[in-house]
Amino acid sequence: MTFAFRFIAALLLPLALAGCFLIPGEFASTLDVRKDGRFIFTYSGEILFQSPDKVGKKPVWNNKGATCYKDDVSEPEYSEDIANQSDSDEISERSDERACTAVEIAKLKKNWDAQQAEKAAKDAKEGEQFAQMFGFNPADEASMQKLAAQLTKQAGWKSATYVGNGKFKVEYAISARLDHDFIFPIIGDAQTVTPFVIIQRRTDGSALITAPAYSAGTLGGLGGGFGEMMALSRGLDAPKNEGPSRTKGQFIMTSDAELLSNNTTDGPVASGGDKSLIWEVGNIKDPAPRAILLMKR
Repeated sequence: MTFAFRFIAALLLPLALAGCFLIPGEFASTLDVRKDGRFIFTYSGEILFQSPDKVGKKPVWNNKGATCYKDDVSEPEYSEDIANQSDSDEISERSDERACTAVEIAKLKKNWDAQQAEKAAKDAKEGEQFAQMFGFNPADEASMQKLAAQLTKQAGWKSATYVGNGKFKVEYAISARLDHDFIFPIIGDAQTVTPFVIIQRRTDGSALITAPAYSAGTLGGLGGGFGEMMALSRGLDAPKNEGPSRTKGQFIMTSDAELLSNNTTDGPVASGGDKSLIWEVGNIKDPAPRAILLMKR
């Protein structure tokens, strides 16, 4: 691992430990860029913590998750997946399984309680470390409510409500000029939040628009090399794009500037003097939106 790789991984490690990557949930977002540098950006929908299990969901013991075996050699087991299955779900039973006795269930429950206490202490410590670095604790409901209130004091945030379970409902809209780079979102004092959208004005008169988090891939667009880096920093296997994405929405960009490149599926749609680009977010195979505009020199 190179020095640069280790350095970046070290910077990102606290976020990985806390399991708190902010990602888009269900959303609608627009960007209108004029060739003279004026722009309007909007975001409406959800902002999520990638691992909401640490910010609201409390595991509940269910005897249904206990499994014992007829051979009396295999140790009794407890499965959260089985415990959380609904009665309508098909539950496969092995031929060597049997009903657990009250004593066996009590022993499994005691071990489970100890594991939950250990996990709760670990999560609380990580939450405190996160709060020390970024000013809010994702494991604390009051801290999250306070963060939502703080957001509404920042320019552009029309509303922000924490609805629990790691989810914010927000409305954001801002108009400005491209006399400096634009990044969304800035969350309180957490200046290292992975950008949803970035607009960079270049010296050659062009503007690069990227939306790193507007992707349904791993970690809400933080897959690929970034996801591998996070996994390696924790000694884990690289993440895989599996399961349904929690990031779903649409990003529409319009502009009267010359369009130099874009990665939309269908290309630009002309309307008057404007061109529109539409990215549908929800397919993990689609890349994050990217376009380059030639602005007025």
